[in-house]
Amino acid sequence: EPFAANPSVKPGQFKGIKTQTTTLPNGVRVVTEDLSGPYATSGFIVDFGTGDEPSACAGATSILDRQLVKSTHLRTSFGIQANFHEQAFEPAVAVHRDSYSVSVSHPRTLGAQALASIADLVWEPAFDPTEVSQTIEEYTELYPEQFQSNPELVLEEELHRTAFRSSSLGQARYAAPEIVKGLRAPMLNALTMQATQDPKKVVAVGVNVDHEEFVNHITEITGNMLKTPDMLDLEMQALHTKVPEAFVPPPASQYVGGESVTRLAQADGQIHALLAFQAPGWKDKDCVPLVVLQTLLGGGGSFSTGGPGKGMYTRLYREVLARNAFITNASAVAHVYNDVGLFGIYASAFDEPGVSADLGRVVAESMAGLKRQITDEEINRAKNQLIGTVYYNLEHRSVVFEDICKQMLSWGERKSGEQLEKEISAVTAADIDRVVKRMTSTAPTFVTAGQKDTPSLNEVMAKLG
Repeated sequence: EPFAANPSVKPGQFKGIKTQTTTLPNGVRVVTEDLSGPYATSGFIVDFGTGDEPSACAGATSILDRQLVKSTHLRTSFGIQANFHEQAFEPAVAVHRDSYSVSVSHPRTLGAQALASIADLVWEPAFDPTEVSQTIEEYTELYPEQFQSNPELVLEEELHRTAFRSSSLGQARYAAPEIVKGLRAPMLNALTMQATQDPKKVVAVGVNVDHEEFVNHITEITGNMLKTPDMLDLEMQALHTKVPEAFVPPPASQYVGGESVTRLAQADGQIHALLAFQAPGWKDKDCVPLVVLQTLLGGGGSFSTGGPGKGMYTRLYREVLARNAFITNASAVAHVYNDVGLFGIYASAFDEPGVSADLGRVVAESMAGLKRQITDEEINRAKNQLIGTVYYNLEHRSVVFEDICKQMLSWGERKSGEQLEKEISAVTAADIDRVVKRMTSTAPTFVTAGQKDTPSLNEVMAKLG
């Protein structure tokens, strides 16, 4: 029987999902959650992302997701891929502005082999100069298709660059090819070593695994992979001599705000606009009301695959999409990090004569509408929808893995679905009103993209009042 070693839960025996956390003597935190499924997801999240790049090493994380599945000091790139294929493992590398993770999906009976298949990707990447050059070439070739042809991604990049300028969160997640071409293998080695050799910056996470076994595997892996203080000092000194620029931290994130206009390299026949303000971060008490507010506004595209009905009672659907035929998309947008966030309204419309001014009006009126009294019906619907979304997402291994990773780095603990439900249910209209006033008292950030005319910040602010 292929899954004979897997747990079998009979009706009435399920006692709920239990999260277990252990901090190893070396400082690495280990977190597991067992959903009793036959497949598992195991991996590591590292507290290092785009916002941690020294300015002289800009673009490092832009290629990290491709580079971390290549040769290590222990195995060749071919050997790594052959092992994944032979074991039917599914590896994944995700890079964000504040972290990156390496994980693998596998049968729960092969936990030790699965962790062994990715451990050296985290701690022993070779960053072979030839492979790094190949990765840069791949990135350069795909950049126009994957980034420049995606207006929403362009707008997200410009939003962060304009809001935070040259501080850490303002650095490009998708750096321009001419910047990436300046990267060298020793830079990547120095950056990842600084992060992964600090046990406090690494969290090991397992979903659908036995906690005790998982802890034993991680103990063995980190015992082999973490360098002794003397060895680490020697290697760091050598790298510091070779690439001193990799050891200069970027300026701390500071919200500034401003305006940016991008002329799209590839036309999509639309004008795009996003008005945002500084928002609370994950560690802020107002982060939950912020997420409820985003759900309340909702929105989306004017065309819904599968027919209408999904989210049609959110405010942006009722007051923007249903009343303005020229609008192709209107959505509430939130980017939240540990200490700061961004919250705004995004809208797009077909690029036709006179539409630019109308698009600015719609964005301004939607933001101004936040100051109106929120009804009990609206807030209760938003809270119920958000709670349902939380529980729905917690049924998926990959989402649970990512959720645990993010919570451990942001809060230092794992909050269950029940805990989140209580926090969401406790949100009141007064909480949301406080968050709205707090955000709109900061400087605005307005970014637009299109081929011709786009609305200006002055036009929008004049209508916002």
